[in-house]
Amino acid sequence: MEDDEDDEEESEDDEDMDHDEIILGNSTDVLISVAKALGNDFLKYFTTIAPKLVKYLEDERPKSDKIMIIGCFAEIMAACPSAIDAYFDHFYKVLTQHSNTTDGQMIRNVSYGFGILCKNQPTKFKAVLQDTLQVVQSMHGLCDAQDAKDNCIACIIRILDQFGSEFPENVYNDMYNRVMSQIPFEADPTENETVIKFCMN
Repeated sequence: MEDDEDDEEESEDDEDMDHDEIILGNSTDVLISVAKALGNDFLKYFTTIAPKLVKYLEDERPKSDKIMIIGCFAEIMAACPSAIDAYFDHFYKVLTQHSNTTDGQMIRNVSYGFGILCKNQPTKFKAVLQDTLQVVQSMHGLCDAQDAKDNCIACIIRILDQFGSEFPENVYNDMYNRVMSQIPFEADPTENETVIKFCMN
């Protein structure tokens, strides 16, 4: 009887976690859609919502929650760049804290987040340029998931596009040759637009 009761409790816990994950996923999808619709006008809402979302990054939360929240923050900041000014330091810390992983989904969202910060707030990003590049290159080597690797390469392309003049010519040329040998992206073809814009520039 005890085994049956334990199995039932475990099943209920799994169902509760699945239910919570579905609610969180739907909520982040709505927030991202509203941010895309409002653009920088979403900032006044984001300042109220962000502290509530941060709770899902606490240590006791499941990894799936953290992946969704990091992805949500990145997408919101891509749609509402004005949010980056207020949250750059905090979000950058969150990204670096979650970068030491082999999880493809986490690496994908973290590298995308770095890319958004680089693209939309180059002044602040310049101070962490070299550290970020090392982290992204490390993530690329840690994971086997090709879509995550594509996102890492896309992030490096954004860095080269924004800060190409910061690198010695031989270093720039080496990185350029390495990233261009990885395209076109097949696992995450949406990032091919990043490559095209880089080449045009």
